[in-house]
Amino acid sequence: MKFEFLCYANAYPSPTNRDKHFDDLIIARNTDPGQKILPGVLDDCVDMFAGKSSMFTLAVISLERLHAIARPLRHRQVTLGHYTIAIVTPWILSFMVTSTQVLLHFSVLTKEFVTVVTISLSTPLLTTCFAYCLIRRKQS
Repeated sequence: MKFEFLCYANAYPSPTNRDKHFDDLIIARNTDPGQKILPGVLDDCVDMFAGKSSMFTLAVISLERLHAIARPLRHRQVTLGHYTIAIVTPWILSFMVTSTQVLLHFSVLTKEFVTVVTISLSTPLLTTCFAYCLIRRKQS
């Protein structure tokens, strides 16, 4: 793996150049296309965690919109605790799905279990589609 390092070091800035000075800044950029910077399973887990947390968060947002449109008076009674649960839940679900990848890598889980988890990941997509179909029906 090849890295290109761009270094800017200026320990003693001049009095006229204080605003533009960088103290020991090192920027590394991967110059080999197709090479992973993080090793194996860690790279896959970071990618999976980010993707799944986005999917679950979009599903929660669509459910919150559905609740706001379908029951506007009841939606006004939503508390900070409800929003806290709505924010934390996608992260917990993403962590659980990502942990299955790690456990599979270390041969703790079987392929069948991972297949069931993967199939169940279509739930956020179905939830989002269902919520927006109900919103569309409510508006027309």
